[in-house]
Amino acid sequence: MQEIDELSKRLEESKDIEGIRIEIANLIAKSITRKGNALSYWEKAQYADAIAALTRHAEDVLAQGGQPVSKVLLRLALQSLMDAHLPLGKRFGIHSSKDSSVDKNIDALTFDQLMDGIRKLGGDCG
Repeated sequence: MQEIDELSKRLEESKDIEGIRIEIANLIAKSITRKGNALSYWEKAQYADAIAALTRHAEDVLAQGGQPVSKVLLRLALQSLMDAHLPLGKRFGIHSSKDSSVDKNIDALTFDQLMDGIRKLGGDCG
């Protein structure tokens, strides 16, 4: 996805990490919105991972008193977002829910719950 590639490049060059984090959140929201309620288990897991990485990054910034922190979690969020767009034949690992409680929790995630995670990060949910 071209937008993800562009954000990845900007992340490496930019000093405005907070702004990049919000842009990543907005791109996740845009991507989730395109799918609506037709999200697969795989997509839910990848979007949830991306949102969790952004949340952890925001928490790390707060814990450091607003000082810059590593970009690793932002890179992880972008990778999870990219993975959400992988075609079925290129996906790795678990593609559908199984019987574990974690799998059931992922499968039970809704569009609204994912978007709520984006809202909490300050993202634009349209």
